[in-house]
Amino acid sequence: MEYILTACLTLMEVLAYFYFCEAVLPPRKIQKFKDSYLFISFFLLVFLLALVSTNFSIFKIAIFVFVYFSFSYFKYHASVSAHFFAAMGFYILNYGLDLSILLLSSFLHHDSPTASFSSPTLFIVMSLTSKLMLYFLCFTFKKVRSWKDRERSLLFSDWLRLTLFPLVSLLTLTTLAQSSVQQKQISIWFFLDALGLMIANIVHLFLLDKLEQENAIRQDNLVLQHQLKNEVSNAQALADAYADQRKLTHDFNNHLAALQTLAQAGETTQLEAYLQRLCQSALQNSPAISCGSPIVDAVLNQKYAEACRLDIPMELQIDRVDLLPMEPEDMVVLLSNLLDNALEACQKIGSQKKSIRLKLSVDAETALLAVANTVEEPVMIQNNQIRTTKPDPLGHGYGLRNIQSVLQKYGYSYTLSYEDGWFRFSTVFS
Repeated sequence: MEYILTACLTLMEVLAYFYFCEAVLPPRKIQKFKDSYLFISFFLLVFLLALVSTNFSIFKIAIFVFVYFSFSYFKYHASVSAHFFAAMGFYILNYGLDLSILLLSSFLHHDSPTASFSSPTLFIVMSLTSKLMLYFLCFTFKKVRSWKDRERSLLFSDWLRLTLFPLVSLLTLTTLAQSSVQQKQISIWFFLDALGLMIANIVHLFLLDKLEQENAIRQDNLVLQHQLKNEVSNAQALADAYADQRKLTHDFNNHLAALQTLAQAGETTQLEAYLQRLCQSALQNSPAISCGSPIVDAVLNQKYAEACRLDIPMELQIDRVDLLPMEPEDMVVLLSNLLDNALEACQKIGSQKKSIRLKLSVDAETALLAVANTVEEPVMIQNNQIRTTKPDPLGHGYGLRNIQSVLQKYGYSYTLSYEDGWFRFSTVFS
């Protein structure tokens, strides 16, 4: 029974260190089977050290820190000092929790710290509580870091899903321990219940992590699908613009031939009338928007035509985009996603309130891009992110994620705001 308990405690400690490193160190690219061998070797080393080392000493600390350091060194890509501080920090956290649980137990039972070791029940409860808290804290640390990296707001439901089961397990474990202490004997059922709770927490948090990863993959797939849809739409706009240009070039040659024939025949009146009709036709067929980049022009004209088709007023104030410190293809992604989001929002509200405004002003040092559109309901913004009430939150915000990706590429930030029925996006290029 001692070996089973030690193995379970070691497993929780090893998993806790794994999550701790995942939160603070970038991983190396190693083959999966080598990764498994590394984890098993790490587990066996810590398990053997837990069996043979009982007394607290500097030598024991050095061995454990070296084992932690070796695991992180082979699995994660960082400097030697980063590996050392990660190993030392985890050991301090581990030892600090063990000591805190021991002192808390002594305080609650009005005994000396050494007396707690004489009770098998208290020793098991303290050990399980300490490792469970260590595992939970490291897992939570990793999840919070991953949520921050993905710029996701931490909701109450996230914390509830994360903490409810471990807290109930600790409460149940404490109740079982109190019952065993009062009976002054340890039951095999108490031991099995304690181990079951510990294993259940490991499985619960492991599955929670897997579900989170699967949801992240689903969200990334939705982003890629939206990007692909935008790319196809932009490519179609460019193809249409190219086809129109070829048609105009072909017609231009025919018009030149007709004008030449009229001029040679001396038909001045017909020549003037023909030229006038050509000028009127050229004005009608000329693009509504011209900002210095043919690629951006094609996309903006497409979005403007779509707004006209949907009967959505669109006000545009655009300087020359070729003066911006951004590649044309990135500007296309940025503007197309912003206008797609604005068009989608305007389609949900009454016709009397529909409106989109786009302003792009460029001067010698900076440029301002601002897009505003009316919305049907107030927009909840938290930590510069839009909070959604949609039943499927994974299908929301992929346009904004594309925008974030482009701006992060150039080191720019953005601001979201809502006021008086208008949702606004703005960013400054410098």
